[in-house]
Order: sequence, then structure tokens, then C-alpha cells
Amino acid sequence: WSSGEDDRVMQFAINGTDVGFIRATTSGTVYQTTSDIRLKTDIEPIKDSTEKLMSMNPVEHKWKADQDADSVHGFIAQEMQEIMPEAVSGNPEGEKMMSMDYGRITPIIVGALQDAHNKIIELENKLKELGDK
Repeated sequence: WSSGEDDRVMQFAINGTDVGFIRATTSGTVYQTTSDIRLKTDIEPIKDSTEKLMSMNPVEHKWKADQDADSVHGFIAQEMQEIMPEAVSGNPEGEKMMSMDYGRITPIIVGALQDAHNKIIELENKLKELGDK
């Protein structure tokens, strides 16, 4: 995989700062957004990832525009706006349809999985302590 700029097929910038791009190679396409620490401030761990994850309502649905197509998995933007407003664009009362950036929920999923993993380790240690008695 090349990390050079020659495989970029589209680049996005605001005020001269790269904010994302699309890369293409002979083996695939990658959509990238900036994540550099030099662009961030007030960095804190996510404190409520499990609660946010458990508030999400994943659904199976069809699209009105293509009722004959197979069902797909997703979320309802209006519901997700209450949980993760940074992942949702649009106004529920507006004319334009709302949309979601599904990639924005990844940190919540990872944080909740880490919480669950730590809880499993804690419980395994308690079980081991009980077994050693």
C-alpha cells in the first residue's frame, strides 16, 4: 500500500488544510479523514461509550425508493442525532433528507468493547480468586 500522495484521486481541504481524501490503488479504494493530533485540542477519553452504544437502535429496513431490493442494516438519523449529533447532518424538520457519517460511531464502538473486555477480565480475576480459596 502506498502512502504517497500520487494515489489520491480526490482531496478535500478547508482554508488550505487537508481534511480528507480518497485514495485508489489496484487493490482497493480508501476514504480517509484527518486524525492528526496536531489538529486536536482538549483530548479526553470517552467516558460514556457503553451507555451511548446501548442507546443506539440498529435496525433492518428497506428503502422506499427500491422496495424490491434486499433489506439492509442501519440506523435512523433522527434517533442517532440525540445520541451522537456529530455523526448526523441535517434538520429533522428541514426539506432535505438527513444523513449519517457511520465512521463517526467507530470510537464509541471501540470504547464500549474496551469497557466490556475490561469487565470480562475483572470477572475472570474474581472467579479465579474464588477458585483459589
